Amino acid sequence: AIQLAKAFGAYVAATASARNQQFLRELGADLPIDYERENIKDKISDCAIVLDGVGKPVWRSSFSVLRRGGKLIALAILPHKPTGKFKFIASVASNLFPEMARAIFSGKRLLLTRVKPRGGDLEKLTALIEAGKIRPHIEKVFPLEEIAEAQRASETGHVRGKIVVRIG
Repeated sequence: AIQLAKAFGAYVAATASARNQQFLRELGADLPIDYERENIKDKISDCAIVLDGVGKPVWRSSFSVLRRGGKLIALAILPHKPTGKFKFIASVASNLFPEMARAIFSGKRLLLTRVKPRGGDLEKLTALIEAGKIRPHIEKVFPLEEIAEAQRASETGHVRGKIVVRIG
């Protein structure tokens, strides 16, 4: 996300732990913020867009740095995956409705994403990669036989970049 935003000319502030501050700089972040030691509200304000990959625990601070009319785009809406249709609906309702009300009353918007694969988008990404505007970062390549280990690594939430499973 950092590299894509930079490729389109955005000023990018990004949060990570202390151990990942240099990684944020390498990806192109203009303002790396250590969320363990720094309060995001003390570092930045008046943002047009906040892209959130964590979920509800950071929404309050994310809303606080948005300008009126700004948008919080949430990639992760729930901290866990409830089972069963009723549990899912109840979980979504209890997690989202209060936050959507907060957004409406503050003149801001909470947008939830739904990803749909589109071939044209992959072509655009390929063009950006070929032009050197974005550089995919691969954390680790796992052989197919270790796919379970790859999944466990992904679930830790502490992977830098992407995990690749090699087939064949």
